[in-house]
Amino acid sequence: MEVRDGREAYRWIGPKLSFANYKSVLVDDVVLYPEPQPNEQVSAETLNEISAYLTERLKAKVGTVLRIVESPGPEVLRLQLALTGVEIKTEGMKAYEVIPVAAIFGAAKAATGTRDRDVYVRGEARLVDSMSGELVGAAMRRVEGEQLKGKRDQLALEDVQENLDEAIEDGSTVIEDVFSETE
Repeated sequence: MEVRDGREAYRWIGPKLSFANYKSVLVDDVVLYPEPQPNEQVSAETLNEISAYLTERLKAKVGTVLRIVESPGPEVLRLQLALTGVEIKTEGMKAYEVIPVAAIFGAAKAATGTRDRDVYVRGEARLVDSMSGELVGAAMRRVEGEQLKGKRDQLALEDVQENLDEAIEDGSTVIEDVFSETE
């Protein structure tokens, strides 16, 4: 596990991941795995928007470090990213809600569905040799989004966009660090 800017990320960088071995990258479209089941707060359209946004941003950021290509080949990395979960959880009790009157109001908000709900997006990335399929790097991260105001609010790309951008920036910084050390 590595912590950058106070955020936890699980990363593994293999010894073959270097500029000596790879000059280009093939960025696969971001996939949703396992296939998510849309619900009253997360629509299929929103999940597809998040996926398309991430694919576009990944290509733009990684393309500043390595040349983007459209097909496998020698000295080509393949970047695969999957969104493996979108969670929306009811906000926990706050310390001040332990006071009996505040606890009653907090419980009432939870029962009526007006209590804020925390949003988390989980992602897993793999860097593989595009020819052999050998894993040369991997990462896993949970991104927190903006809170939704109760169970009737719909998740939108804008609710997670800023934190997704930070995760992409962080990931591209790791790639920049790896490839700048070996050029």
